[in-house]
Amino acid sequence: MAHKEKKERIERQAYWKKMEEEEAKEKEKQEKITAELNGFKNLFDTASRWHKSQYLRNYIAEFEKYAIKTNTLDNQKQRWISWAKEKADWYDPFIEKEVELLKEIDRETLERKKRW
Repeated sequence: MAHKEKKERIERQAYWKKMEEEEAKEKEKQEKITAELNGFKNLFDTASRWHKSQYLRNYIAEFEKYAIKTNTLDNQKQRWISWAKEKADWYDPFIEKEVELLKEIDRETLERKKRW
């Protein structure tokens, strides 16, 4: 009887060890999937930001061309063009120019960064 109980205890221990190993493998797999997905989301978000910064630059260039064409490019519009170009550089993931008034703004969400 003692021999049988010892054998069953050893079998249970082996079973639980195997279960723990399988759970560890599954957890590791899920962590890799999560990391892969987060990496892809980051890639997609960065590409979207770059695309939007190019969209802004194209708009600014068209605005400037139109102002020149219509002979309405005054100091106010020139200041706005400089301001807008700076913001496009701030938003562009390749440049990320520092802009003092936007230091507390998250470039991804365009919301204030949360303070903890």
